Amino acid sequence: MLRGEKPRVIWRILMYANRARPRSMFTLWMVCQNRLPTKDRLTRFEITTDGKCVYCGQMETYNHMFFYSAKTKRIWRQILNWMKIRHSPGEWTDEMIWFCQQTKGKSSRDRLLKLAATEMIYAVWSHRNKIVFQQGKIEDLRSKDDH
Repeated sequence: MLRGEKPRVIWRILMYANRARPRSMFTLWMVCQNRLPTKDRLTRFEITTDGKCVYCGQMETYNHMFFYSAKTKRIWRQILNWMKIRHSPGEWTDEMIWFCQQTKGKSSRDRLLKLAATEMIYAVWSHRNKIVFQQGKIEDLRSKDDH
C-alpha cells in the first residue's frame, strides 16, 4: 500500500524462470528499461562520443546494435534457425513483445528461447564494450558456424 499501484510491465515474463546468468539477466533488465548507455543515448545526455556502431559505423542505437547490424542480424538468424523458428528481427519494442509472447509458456522451447535471447543480448553488449574500452577485435563476436 505504501508504494501505490504500479502498472505491470510486459517484459516481466522475460525475467521469470530465466536460466541465464545473473549478469545477462541484469543486462536484459537494463535493455528492457532503455537504460543501457548506448552511444545515441550518451549523445542525448551531451556526453562526447562519436555515436558510431563498432561493428559497421552507423549510428549505435538499441535497434541497430542488437538487430540491424549485419553481424548481429546474422547471429540472431542462426540462433532462430537452430531453434527452427521462422522470424526476422525488427525494432526492439516489437522484439520485446515477440519474445514475451513466445516465452510465456513453460515448455523447454520457451525456456531455451528466453535463455538464448538473454545471453545473445549480453554477448553483443559485452563484446561491444570490449571493443570500445579494451581495443577488442570485431571478429571475436561470432557464432560457431562462423569458423
